Amino acid sequence: MAPITLMPHEDIKGKFMIVAKVTAVAGREEELETLLKAVVKESNDELSCLTYRAARGPGDQSKIFTVIEEYVSRDALTLHRAGKAYLALRNSGTVEKTDVNFFEELQ
Repeated sequence: MAPITLMPHEDIKGKFMIVAKVTAVAGREEELETLLKAVVKESNDELSCLTYRAARGPGDQSKIFTVIEEYVSRDALTLHRAGKAYLALRNSGTVEKTDVNFFEELQ
């Protein structure tokens, strides 16, 4: 997986959410799941990461994972992307493609 350099739109100043659809390389779905579980654990220990959850599609969609993230700031996302588990995932070659969307929470 190439480094994700996308950042939230400049109008988003505070908390924001990310919803990412991650597709595994064929035959590497279990490895990707293991790596994502490690990122979940590490991320939920980060003070500035409010939420990091991952889910896997059932049956014929089992190579598709959805990741939901929430951060307090852009700096929090930068810190997250420097984490050991995230870097292991990023450099693993288990991801075929990603679709990343940023959202500002409605208050």
